[in-house]
Amino acid sequence: MGNKVSNPLPAYDSIAPKISAGDMQLLTERFYGISGGKDSATLEDLQRAARCPPAIREGLVRRIHAMLDARKGGLQIEDYVSAVALTWFGSRPDLVRFLFVLYNERGTGHLNRDELVALLSDAAAATLQAPAATTREHQRAAQPVGDLLQLMADMALAQYATHSDSRLSLNEFTTFVQVEPDVNAVLDMLPALLDAPPPPAGTIPNTAR
Repeated sequence: MGNKVSNPLPAYDSIAPKISAGDMQLLTERFYGISGGKDSATLEDLQRAARCPPAIREGLVRRIHAMLDARKGGLQIEDYVSAVALTWFGSRPDLVRFLFVLYNERGTGHLNRDELVALLSDAAAATLQAPAATTREHQRAAQPVGDLLQLMADMALAQYATHSDSRLSLNEFTTFVQVEPDVNAVLDMLPALLDAPPPPAGTIPNTAR
């Protein structure tokens, strides 16, 4: 058993005072643009707005919406502001922890092989812009890729996991991310997945924090 890793998303009440009135207005307009004027945004709303390959909309965007929509009543503007604020003001370790929590579906505090393969699959789709395997031809073409992803996951676990049952803790995952460019590409893509506006002028890039 492991300790559940806390979600790094900032609470709305704590982050809102740090956002200028102009930027909050921009975020409000962006949210209602995503939701089509509704007070909550569905998964389909966010998938339509996300600036990413189709395969990412089906995989990673679905995960993001599920995490943010904790109340299961649709993504609220407070949730959206908190997520965008993380990409604006959070450190790189904050984003790594966010990604870890996204894929640690069982909430165990460790990524297992299946969860790591899911992350590597989305990372490959992000960098290669691979099509979703919806047709029989695509499924046949995707099979060797799936085998390769499982091999990559096994290699990562063998190199970085210190547990006998081959799982990655957050610290081990952080070390893995530092040398895995495709996963870093997913981190860099997070603002586009939220259709987030650019950060305020003068904001230090999270890679420098």
